[in-house]
Amino acid sequence: KNFMNHEHLRMDLGPGINFIIGKNGSGKSAMCHAAQVALGASARDTERGSTMSGFVRHGQPSAEVRLEIRNAPREDACEWNRYGDTIVVERTLNAKGGGKYVLRAADNSIVSRKRDDLQKILELQRIVARQQSEQSGASFAPCDTPHPFMRKYAQAGLEALARRGHQQ
Repeated sequence: KNFMNHEHLRMDLGPGINFIIGKNGSGKSAMCHAAQVALGASARDTERGSTMSGFVRHGQPSAEVRLEIRNAPREDACEWNRYGDTIVVERTLNAKGGGKYVLRAADNSIVSRKRDDLQKILELQRIVARQQSEQSGASFAPCDTPHPFMRKYAQAGLEALARRGHQQ
């Protein structure tokens, strides 16, 4: 809500790798930056300025981002008894500076308001919120042209599907 140039922007992602495509100005970069910001990235981490207030839509007092992380019971689940199947991360950014975190359980109850608890979740889930280089295996691709890593992951996905087909 009120993040960058968008009054309200929502996207439901599927499991695995998601490609965000669309015309210029449709919100692709905003979605990526919102996810990074929700997960604790600084403005510098996103390579989008030096202050978080720059993410607040012009003329608004604050911006809010919300991200849901799957936390299905498995060995790398984070405190499943407290969070359940979904960890909800909410971050509010104030136009005048500052903000807050709220971590919620699948039932929407508040579990924590501590950034350190978010950091623990990210470590357990192996999530990196900073901008990544192509060499590290993750990248935010340009909007208008196919990016080399897309071809690499698309090919890997096709190969995995082919292997799965042979196993059945």
